[in-house]
Amino acid sequence: MTRLVAMSLTSLLLVAVGCSTTYKFSSPPPGHPANPSIEEPVHERSMALTDADSVDPRPARSYQWAAERHEDTEHHQHQKKEESAPETKDADHHQHKESAELEHKTEETQQAVPDNFESQLAQVLQGYFETVDALAADDFRAATKKMELVQSRLKQVDPKLLDEAKRGQWKQIYESAGRAAQQFLNAPNIEAARTVFEPISEQMEKAVRTFGSSDLTPVYRLHCPMAFGNRGAYWLQPREQVNNPYYGERMLRCGSVTDTLVPETGNTKKHIHDH
Repeated sequence: MTRLVAMSLTSLLLVAVGCSTTYKFSSPPPGHPANPSIEEPVHERSMALTDADSVDPRPARSYQWAAERHEDTEHHQHQKKEESAPETKDADHHQHKESAELEHKTEETQQAVPDNFESQLAQVLQGYFETVDALAADDFRAATKKMELVQSRLKQVDPKLLDEAKRGQWKQIYESAGRAAQQFLNAPNIEAARTVFEPISEQMEKAVRTFGSSDLTPVYRLHCPMAFGNRGAYWLQPREQVNNPYYGERMLRCGSVTDTLVPETGNTKKHIHDH
């Protein structure tokens, strides 16, 4: 009997221990609604982000980078302006220097020639100026007739009035201008004529710079920067108002005076002598 009671007590004790163990492992995890009295582990709670924790510091750094880049951009633009200013000044200085060099070149190369020769050259220039006006008026027929006059007057210039050295200079001008004049007369239309008008202008400029023109004053050198696909071209006029022979009425006033070959007061040589 005693042995039976002892066995019963042992069984009850084992059952109690087994129930306790089962309860321990079957209990809800911490923080579960069924077990609210147990707090969450600290390491799990620390993983939850708050509003303060979600602030990303990168926008502040991005703003700072943008501000620094803006300052760099402003500095670069300011530096670029400072660099472009000398370039503009250099361009103006270059143009002024070129004009001064051309004037100096005219003074150095222009030679004393007989008055008869200057008068004959002035007649050639007069026909050239009338050709300029005809081209500026888009009058191809009139321009052709005026160029025939230039060609005829070129042949009337007497090279025997010059000494041997000057005669050689005139021969080069005469031959080059004569070829260009013939090409002008062979041109099928005004646009083709304008193309070969540039070399004629070059030879007329060379003639005035070399021999002068006391019978025909003033003589200005003009430039159109847009002629021939923005390559630019020069021509001569007896007045400062632009009368563009390369464009005509399309851009009649396109251009500017770049040099005065013969001043209004008279021949360049006489003008130089007065100084």
